[in-house]
Amino acid sequence: MALSGNKTPIFSSRLQLFQTIERRLAAHSKEALAAYLASQKDSLSRLLDGFQGPNPAARKSVESLSVTHPLTGDRVKITQKESAFVLRVADALQLDETRAFAAVRDVLRNRVARMRMHGSPSTAAGAATTAPVLYDDALLEEVLAHHFEERSAALDVVSALVRCMNDASHPYSEEVKKVVHPIIHDSKFLDTAVMQLMTRMACRVPAAFEQDARKAVFWCTQNLREQRSLLNILFNMFYDEVQCGPAQAVDIIMKLDSTRFGLEQPNAPLFDNESHQMWKDVSHLCILIALTVMDLERAMGTTVSDDDSMDADDKAFYASLNESSPTKPQQLLLTQCPNHIYEITKLLQKYLSPTNPSEGSVYSPLILAWGSLLQKLSSSEVANKLLQDHGVQAASVSVRFVDRANQLGVFQYLYSSTQAYAVIEDNPNVIGYKSVLKGLLTLFVASFNVDDSPQFDAIVTCFTQLFKNSPDLCEQFWLQDYPVEERRTLLDAARSRFPYQQSGLIKFLGSLISSPQTASFVFRYLTELQTYTGAFEAGTVDTFPTPTLAKHYDLAQGLSSRFSLLVKQGKAVQILSAHPPVLHMFMPYSAFHLFVAQMDGFLENPAGGRVGAETLQDWLDLFNAIVEQCTVEEAREVLESVCAVVPTEDEEGALSPSDLICMVCRVFGRACAFDVLPVGLLTACLKTLSLLLGVEPASVWYFLRQEMPIPRYSVEAAGGAAGVGGRYMQQRLLPFERSLGHYDTTLAFLDLVLNMCVESQKLGDGVDSGVQAIQMDVLTSCVKYIHSEVFPTYNSWRYAKLSDKLNIGLKVLQIFNVVLRDFTATTGGGGSGELRQFLVTSYLDGSMFQVAPVLDILGSGSEGPNQFYRQHKVFEGNIVDECVVQALMFVKMLLIERKVSGRSQTLLEHAILDRSVVTGSNQDMTELVHVIASYVSYEFNLSIPLLSMEVLILLCSVAAEWTPRPPSFIGYFGEDALNIVSAFVELASDKPLPAGEESFEIAKAKESIQRAAFSFVTVVIQTQPGLGTLFLTGSETSSVSFSASTSVAGKASQLSSTATTTVSIISAIELILKDWKHVLKDRPSILPSVLKLLEVLWRGAPEFQSALSKLKAISSFWEILLAILNADSPGDESRLHLQMAKSLLYKIFANEVFHSRDASKLDLMMKAFRASTAVESITAIVEKAVLDPIGEIKDKLLSQFQSLELAVDVQKFARPSTGVVEDFFVQLGDNLYYDSTLLEVKLSHPDERVSYAVVDLMKELNVGLSELDVNVSTLKAVVSFIKVCALKIGLSVWGTGSSASGSLLALISILCKQMAKQDRYSQRTLGICSDLSSVVTLLMNIWSVEVSSQKAVDILASSPVLFESLDALRTCFSGSDFRNLIFSGELAAHTFYNQIWTAVLVTLKGLSVSVDTVNDASFYASCGNYVMNVVPYSLRPVEEILSTGSVAGSVADHASVLISVLNESMLLVDRLGASADSCVSLVEQSSVVPLLMTFIYSSSVSRTSDGFSDDFLITECALRLFLVFARVPALADLLSASGLIAAFCNCEISQRVVNGNAPCYVAQDRNPVHILWCLMVTIVTATLRNKTNPGVFFNSVVGFLKLHWHQVDGVFSAPFESMLNCGRLEEIEAYTELMHEMVTAASSPSATEAIDSDFIAGCRERCLRVLNHSVYLLRHPATLSAKASVVSRDELEGAISASGNGKEFQAAFIEHVRALLLLIDRNIVSFICIAYNVEACLTVGNTAFFVKGGLGLGTLSELLTYCVDALSKTKNTAISVKQTQQASSLGDLVVVDLIQERVWNSPSLCFMISQLIGLMISYVIAHDSDGRREAMDHIQQTRSALDILSRDGKGGNSVKELLVELDSFLEVV
Repeated sequence: MALSGNKTPIFSSRLQLFQTIERRLAAHSKEALAAYLASQKDSLSRLLDGFQGPNPAARKSVESLSVTHPLTGDRVKITQKESAFVLRVADALQLDETRAFAAVRDVLRNRVARMRMHGSPSTAAGAATTAPVLYDDALLEEVLAHHFEERSAALDVVSALVRCMNDASHPYSEEVKKVVHPIIHDSKFLDTAVMQLMTRMACRVPAAFEQDARKAVFWCTQNLREQRSLLNILFNMFYDEVQCGPAQAVDIIMKLDSTRFGLEQPNAPLFDNESHQMWKDVSHLCILIALTVMDLERAMGTTVSDDDSMDADDKAFYASLNESSPTKPQQLLLTQCPNHIYEITKLLQKYLSPTNPSEGSVYSPLILAWGSLLQKLSSSEVANKLLQDHGVQAASVSVRFVDRANQLGVFQYLYSSTQAYAVIEDNPNVIGYKSVLKGLLTLFVASFNVDDSPQFDAIVTCFTQLFKNSPDLCEQFWLQDYPVEERRTLLDAARSRFPYQQSGLIKFLGSLISSPQTASFVFRYLTELQTYTGAFEAGTVDTFPTPTLAKHYDLAQGLSSRFSLLVKQGKAVQILSAHPPVLHMFMPYSAFHLFVAQMDGFLENPAGGRVGAETLQDWLDLFNAIVEQCTVEEAREVLESVCAVVPTEDEEGALSPSDLICMVCRVFGRACAFDVLPVGLLTACLKTLSLLLGVEPASVWYFLRQEMPIPRYSVEAAGGAAGVGGRYMQQRLLPFERSLGHYDTTLAFLDLVLNMCVESQKLGDGVDSGVQAIQMDVLTSCVKYIHSEVFPTYNSWRYAKLSDKLNIGLKVLQIFNVVLRDFTATTGGGGSGELRQFLVTSYLDGSMFQVAPVLDILGSGSEGPNQFYRQHKVFEGNIVDECVVQALMFVKMLLIERKVSGRSQTLLEHAILDRSVVTGSNQDMTELVHVIASYVSYEFNLSIPLLSMEVLILLCSVAAEWTPRPPSFIGYFGEDALNIVSAFVELASDKPLPAGEESFEIAKAKESIQRAAFSFVTVVIQTQPGLGTLFLTGSETSSVSFSASTSVAGKASQLSSTATTTVSIISAIELILKDWKHVLKDRPSILPSVLKLLEVLWRGAPEFQSALSKLKAISSFWEILLAILNADSPGDESRLHLQMAKSLLYKIFANEVFHSRDASKLDLMMKAFRASTAVESITAIVEKAVLDPIGEIKDKLLSQFQSLELAVDVQKFARPSTGVVEDFFVQLGDNLYYDSTLLEVKLSHPDERVSYAVVDLMKELNVGLSELDVNVSTLKAVVSFIKVCALKIGLSVWGTGSSASGSLLALISILCKQMAKQDRYSQRTLGICSDLSSVVTLLMNIWSVEVSSQKAVDILASSPVLFESLDALRTCFSGSDFRNLIFSGELAAHTFYNQIWTAVLVTLKGLSVSVDTVNDASFYASCGNYVMNVVPYSLRPVEEILSTGSVAGSVADHASVLISVLNESMLLVDRLGASADSCVSLVEQSSVVPLLMTFIYSSSVSRTSDGFSDDFLITECALRLFLVFARVPALADLLSASGLIAAFCNCEISQRVVNGNAPCYVAQDRNPVHILWCLMVTIVTATLRNKTNPGVFFNSVVGFLKLHWHQVDGVFSAPFESMLNCGRLEEIEAYTELMHEMVTAASSPSATEAIDSDFIAGCRERCLRVLNHSVYLLRHPATLSAKASVVSRDELEGAISASGNGKEFQAAFIEHVRALLLLIDRNIVSFICIAYNVEACLTVGNTAFFVKGGLGLGTLSELLTYCVDALSKTKNTAISVKQTQQASSLGDLVVVDLIQERVWNSPSLCFMISQLIGLMISYVIAHDSDGRREAMDHIQQTRSALDILSRDGKGGNSVKELLVELDSFLEVV
């Protein structure tokens, strides 16, 4: 890993370089690696000499307490204790003091890293970071171990570099070759390596180590390790690169011989077990190097002979192959130099004498090689020269060498050595070792006749072991050795013995299979055998004159009674041996016939027959090796070829594949009955069944179901209880393998189950329902057996090989993951769904017994695989790697299932979050979540950090749902939280390497990891406040100071630095944004991930102010975001990600505007707004969102499924929704909505191209859906942005003046036109239209508000755009498809429909305001036309809704807004005058009024738990509409004729009023029922006033009042005794106005019916009572203020709004009460005046009846004085018609002002003064002189006051007219 600082190299140690090269980690750019290697060229060439000895200058530097770090060049201050310890280390290791200092610092740094990674965050790690460093022996041992590790790595890395440069597939091959090739071809390097090897072999334990036995052994082991590494360097050089000349070869062999080929070790007495094994490795490598420099392959030659056994095709194939193979330049060979041959012969002759057999076996391969080489040369000129010059006869000497090698057990040694070779993953040199030994053995068999050798079987076994798991050697044999007769002699010899001795040939051929090509060679070889060797009985062969068969001969040797292969008598044979009798014949046949016969013979007599379990195992292993390399179709051909065996009993019926599978199953069953289980045979049978499962699935499933050893578990048993006869494996097989410690059969069984899981999920395999039932039965039984018996306990078993344990855990998890990955099983139900649900339930809600093994694997941490990698056990490390991957995947799928199913807290998440595991060498306890988080820094398998982050995301998500308090992850991480934050920030800041420097897969994996890092931070910020804060604030990292006085603290990856930096996610965001163009190109999904994080931060802006300030402080931050927003979409895959980024940017901008306090600082936002709302932009955004690109693709996919006869529901492959999680797990593209990867796994078709075509269609569908999703998201984001800007900034966001209104209206027009284009509403388009309609409503509302402050000229200027937008809006609601949405159950349809009509309603209100301002006939005409378009389209749906008889839910919402639209339309029409008659006619022709009457009559206004019912809201709207209708005479007549009074008297409101259940207030709210009651009274009043014949309606009104007289009388009886509130005053005002209209109607000429004078008198009395009290309150402000009281919240808000200042709301409220009182007085005065005239008509001669009835002069005088005073203060001279038509309610500022304007205006006050003066004149006429004089004085005073007002110009013409009227009154008097 790269270290900090510009001077620091990219690798801090040779071990890191080694791991990077060996593991192919493309962690650095090629240029960086090349530069590093170039800088280290000298160090690499010096090998161990780079570790220099003590240096006086360096020692002086350390003693001065100031050291220059050898890697970084930084000057570091150290303490006296550290200085002394460094010198101690340098003396012990004889090492340069500065390197000793670097080693100490490395160890301390690694110690901190390990403690933080594996120690408890709350204890161990914390203590480690605060405790002082102890420079003790323990630290010394750590430094020694680290130093030795670095020395080994310095050598191992050279070998790795040599291999790397010869591997063209390695990512750094070219760069390494440029540096390393000159090094290894320099003779000085070879001399250095050999010299250091000789030195290491001769050196003894240093004095610093020999006094401590443990340290001495430690040093010896390290010395051997270095020897081995040096030998590996030499081996790689000579094997791959350097051609060793004869003299050089002799020199190397002689030097190796001087050490007795590594056996002479002066420190041997100190060796422990590990050292002894290394000693063997060293000596073996010495031999291998000696063999390598002999160049045995070239000594044999490579010419292909013209073998008659090869056909023409093979000859042509081999010829073309050899022609295309490059050849190296020829160089003089050792075998061409007699003198050198003599030197080596003389040197090796000493090994011919008796030696220690254990030591001699080490030399035996060299002796055998030299003997074979001499035999090869025995007939050459070199042999003659050797004889002439040196007297050495090559042939005889070669025999002596070979005999001696045989005596030393050369073949046994070679077999044991190759068997002990590590797997190629652990030691890549193994293939080279085997190649050298293969050359040795090939030379031997080519030089000697091995057919008759007693070591024949041993030789075959050696070859078998060499070829096993060696693909390159297998191909080399078939392509290069097989065509040469002398090189294939061993195979020919084995074939000539077949089947008499069949094991050798079968095993040999089995080992030669490594690829499809070699498998085809072996298969063809076995099917075309030409010779046969076998035993015969007496009388079978006639020997005279030539040996022939005397009778039919069975090639199957009678093994099977059913499958014999007869050779007719007379066939010529060759007798090879008489005792025992063995014959040989030339006979073409297939060896597989014998294979079938062997199986049948075993089944006939398994225990005591002639066919043993080992033989049958060899056959099955061979068959498995062939089938394993075949495709399904090729395997089926192999199977059919094997089955082409005609049974003896039935010549017409061949063996079927089903029969063969049945035989394998029966073999398995029979073998299970053995006393000593033949584990190898059982394993082979299971592997055969596993391979054939994909070839003949139906047969395999059927026979598996019949085979008793397979576990039997009940499908219904949730706990997996075993059924009868189903416990063989757990009771017999498993205990047997446990006793041995080997688990080959168990592993084979797990492989079989894994394949069963895969096969059972495949589509299109033609399996019928019966077989599917068998599948589920067998599979469920096996999985439940594994779940219950294997997985929970496997950790406690005994193991001979650790890899078995690791593999068991791995395979079980793979099985579980295969079951879980198929989520279609859940949606499809059935057995597979039940099995999947069984696993889900077991691990989510089961017991810790089941969950613990998964957690144990997760708890191994990164140290788990790393400990194997450090020991070069790559094979085991890879298994652990994959185990962790599978465990993380398993947990991930379970947590996703937990989210999908909506479960609450489960066992799994509790087990993970509450579990602590033992980690590290100190056995410290660490939280499991901490361990999972540590995986993010794992480098060797990129799947692990990705999966760990995804699991952490899921854990954060599920933990956030815990109640009452979610767990804190920062608590789990403890003091290591900062390191974890740094690790995530480092991953998030990762920069991609230049294009082409890493594979596509690695680049995508790194992109996914970086995206997951940002996603994790995003989720953390939303769910984990503490950890989120740490990510945003970061941590300060500085240099690490290791001293006794300071703590071991700081970032582990820094060695020394004086700079301090802040590590936070903001720094990573800055890096990405500043290089966003390259990021979008190289890693397109990263930019949306970053912006998603920013969107979350901006969404919670108040909480993240500090972080947002840091982000905004980034240079050109907003400009960068705006550049991304304005970027052109590229044509590649980054197009979707850029569009998604733009969508997120709109959300960010919206939140910035929303949370901004200063709109003047939003210039960039406004610029972005105008760009996005431009005609072209918004049109393109909407059109893309509504475009449907997937319909055709989906049809193609369905058609493809149908053509394949697959009954597949595509929707089943839709990924289940998990809520928040899918935003972070699924990437835009070909696997977004439908799981194409799962389809690819499940799809099974003989033609892979068909399968690929289907999968490609699904991927194309996903891309289309991705594009659709991105476009819709962008539209929604733009909608939000427009809404926020419009609400926050207002009309100014579009500019100023009329142009702003024009732009706003133009945007409305565009949006409406886009909505109108949608002729068919899908769910998606409904959602889009719903969003657009909400914007239109909002924009219309803004225009409606702003138009009230505009001038007429501005309104007229924008009128063309206005009416264009209104016409576009009309096209929306006039469409038939739109009208059909009224009863739709879709939420989006409801919103869309409602919002459009709401927009119409707002438009009408805005037009009403415009009409007040504009005085233009054409404008009025356009408004009238629009209203005429609205009315019929709003009437029809109202009729439809009311006709249903049930109005609830969304329909109720529609009814409310539609009735309101009618209301506003009628008001506007009434004011315009134009088209009024047409609108009235439309209403009259409709059935709206009677339907509304019926609705009011039957509606319920009761309160529900959520408030009042839908009926209440509609009733209120209907009543307000009735109020409008009542103001139109024609409609007032319609109301009365439709039974208005009857409806009002019989509805629930009336019942409540009659029963006294309609109080003014309920708690602190105005009683809605009381509001409706007042509204009903007002409607009756308006109807009575505007009816063409009110007298006819009079008695109905009287009846209405009498019915509710209890309520009326209650109000009038004590109107102002307690307190004054608006509800009571408004109710009195409504009653007095109604009474006024009643007396008016009674006085009209149309009043033909008898008038109830007593009722009128009762009304008069109550009105006079109210008048007296009211006048008193008006004339006594203090009393009024004391009684006035705000009751409801709405009244309080209205008063505050009316005052404009919260502190003056009481004064505003008092003013409102005063206005209501005066309004009531005006009604009463008018009532009295009109009633006076009525009474005068009724009672002639008694003109002062009302005056004498209770209306005193004082009351009249005070009220008159108050009105004159009010007139002097008022400024209003008139009131608009619209204002007089509004309803009254204090809860709205406009209505508060309206009520006051109805009173405080000149005409109203003058009219009231006129009436009062008239009453006073009546008083004068009716009273005596005293009263008359007083009244006249008041009149004169009023006249004077009015005259003054007139002279001052107050009151306008109303005052002047009043003066004229007053003068006329006075003249009359």
